[in-house]
Amino acid sequence: MTKSEIAELKELAEKATPGPWQSKKKNGYAHEMRLDVAHYEHLILSCFARAHDYGLQAQTDAAFIAHANPAAVLSLIERLERLEITLVNVRSDLCWLMDRHELPGMINDTLTDVNMALDEGSKT
Repeated sequence: MTKSEIAELKELAEKATPGPWQSKKKNGYAHEMRLDVAHYEHLILSCFARAHDYGLQAQTDAAFIAHANPAAVLSLIERLERLEITLVNVRSDLCWLMDRHELPGMINDTLTDVNMALDEGSKT
């Protein structure tokens, strides 16, 4: 994902209903699936699927959607941002070491890998 796509996803997650987001069997029947999104115990959104209409994939999809809720997305983005900062710091440390010492090619290879990872994350 590009930085602009991540920023857009973060903005959408921040504006979305915080939840809870739940997937459950409707009325206890395994062949009927329901996805509910609530806010302060008020139902905001409810989606319903019957397994005979959509196959058992509906259960898997509903569970995934419920787990990919705004809090989960924001947590992943926060972790990504922390890792990017760590990579920038590692790159800085490696550059400092290379400037002051004649280090083996391993450091240069590691620096190349870090630069590639950071460059990939900075594409817009």
